[in-house]
Amino acid sequence: MKDFKVIVDNGSNVAASMIKNIPERDGEKRLDLLKYSVDKKSVYCKESGVTKRSNVIYNITDKPLRVSHISSLYLENIAPDFHNREVLIHICNFAWQGEAQWTTLTPYQLGIYPVAKHAFSHIDKTISSTGSWSTHKYYPILIIEDKTDKKAWYFELEASANWSFELGTVGDNGVCTLSVDCTATSENNNGFYKVLEPNEGYETPAVLYGEAESFDEAVLSLLKYKRKNGKKLDELTVCFNDYMNCLWAMPSREKLIPLIDAAANVGAELFCIDDGWFIRNGNGTDFGDWIENDAIFGEGGFKSIIEYIKSKNMIPGIWLELETAFCYTSISKISPDAILTRCGLPIGEERQFLNFGCKEVTDYLYGRVKHLYDMGIRYIKNDYNHSTGVGCDGEGSFAAALIDNNNNFFKFIDKLMEDMPDLVIENCGSGAMRCDNGTLKHFHLQSTSDQEIFTNNPSIIRGMQGCMIPEKMGIWSFPFPATYAHRLDINSAYTDEYYKQMADGQQTIFNMSCAFFGIMTLSGHIEKCDDYNLSLIKKGIDVYKQNRNFLLGAMPVFIGEQQKVYTKGYSVLALKNANKIRLGIFRNGGEDEISFEVPKEFSNGTISEIYPCINDDKSISLADGKVSFKASKPLTAAVYEITL
Repeated sequence: MKDFKVIVDNGSNVAASMIKNIPERDGEKRLDLLKYSVDKKSVYCKESGVTKRSNVIYNITDKPLRVSHISSLYLENIAPDFHNREVLIHICNFAWQGEAQWTTLTPYQLGIYPVAKHAFSHIDKTISSTGSWSTHKYYPILIIEDKTDKKAWYFELEASANWSFELGTVGDNGVCTLSVDCTATSENNNGFYKVLEPNEGYETPAVLYGEAESFDEAVLSLLKYKRKNGKKLDELTVCFNDYMNCLWAMPSREKLIPLIDAAANVGAELFCIDDGWFIRNGNGTDFGDWIENDAIFGEGGFKSIIEYIKSKNMIPGIWLELETAFCYTSISKISPDAILTRCGLPIGEERQFLNFGCKEVTDYLYGRVKHLYDMGIRYIKNDYNHSTGVGCDGEGSFAAALIDNNNNFFKFIDKLMEDMPDLVIENCGSGAMRCDNGTLKHFHLQSTSDQEIFTNNPSIIRGMQGCMIPEKMGIWSFPFPATYAHRLDINSAYTDEYYKQMADGQQTIFNMSCAFFGIMTLSGHIEKCDDYNLSLIKKGIDVYKQNRNFLLGAMPVFIGEQQKVYTKGYSVLALKNANKIRLGIFRNGGEDEISFEVPKEFSNGTISEIYPCINDDKSISLADGKVSFKASKPLTAAVYEITL
């Protein structure tokens, strides 16, 4: 069985399996295969049915060996005779504020179709990402579903930087099949190469793969694997973060105290001060040095705000962006090797990238985190707002050096958590521009989006349910928002007309309902809420807390089609755990009625509303396995439970 591809010394693609018995060609030994050996590292997870696979290539010559392609996995015989069957290819598109937009295409629509039936493949299509924003175009997942045979093949690369799926066709024994090459180490796709000295080895990033009966089952298998392997929260906390549609990185004592009071009043358990808390000096900035700006926090400085948060029985949190620094900072000059370079020049203009192979850098950052920890901070939102591009200077190619730097960063994060075990670290990449599992398995939770328009969130949440478990999904809920356009004059947003638009509470209900499907992350100027909307926020938090343990074992149920962002109509979110399903029904314009089927075992269950439980001209029923919902208001949301 051919299950990896290798290119060495600028040679041609060679597909092979374990290379022990060198095959003969025209009576001669294939000398190209004598240059290296490959060990396959494969671990099967019985609970999920997922296999984790990586390859280690060794130079077995007495001369340097240039490796320019090594698969994590290469697989043929996928969907035999695919062009005569109902075969679908599922891809997860990503964009800033438009994450996790799944699309389904036939092979022909993707541009893959049978040609000559040879036992080798010329690559037809590549789905890939370049740079350290690993999910800014696609999530690194590929699912090929043969609906005729009720079979699905799934692949997910744990690659925190460059990666690709190369899809091709192979004809063998007169039957044309699909082939997939899963790699994060390919010169043709991202410039990767690595020169191995004699007896030296190199291990590829891992791929998760397996077979299932359908798209849904494939996704659930991967989610089961992720729940068992990697960091996650055992207890979910209601967080208030002051950034989104709120302070917009401009905190001060005057702005924070009312927000802290309001967050405590509605029941938040953690208060995170986002960007803007550190010193910024004139033309330059101390972005990267992370020295608190006591001047903007009044008497007692920054520490007094942290103490005030604790006095309200909330956990203090802080925003950081540990991997970048402005060129004016002390840390950027702490060592000649402090900043990542490409062709000897710093990557980036003012904002540059730190080298986590530099001990001076990691020692400094460890000290700053420890300083904040000693102050009482137990939550870090670690952001990542730029991409390095293809990579950096270092051993081998730019792409190979970027993998090394990412691995060094993950070791640093792991060290922080080992030494400060009650410190929770969120991964945020300008929303979710770096949320691959290779990254996320090192963090407790992940921001699902930086989406500012609340009606788009159900679509993003629905898509993200195919990528990560619910107890790792940080979901914004920002009732009473002040948009980015009002960031310099917040009060100008809160006019009489604004309060009139908010009077029925539907926008607040919509926001709060979204957060029932992950980790509730509140924002917005809730200190400016009228009593009615404030009561809806408090009620939402109370109900969420009563039911949040449901999320810890829940798995998604995909009902209907994923609503596209910026479209009108209904979106349905569903999670299942044991004998209960949680339903979120969201109407944003469109028709006033929707009906859909639920899993058969719940067809005669009991449906009840858990939030908001108010009389707002909507109705729901469950009969013979079908839910019927009607709402008279064009903006409506509610959360239900179906129990056996």
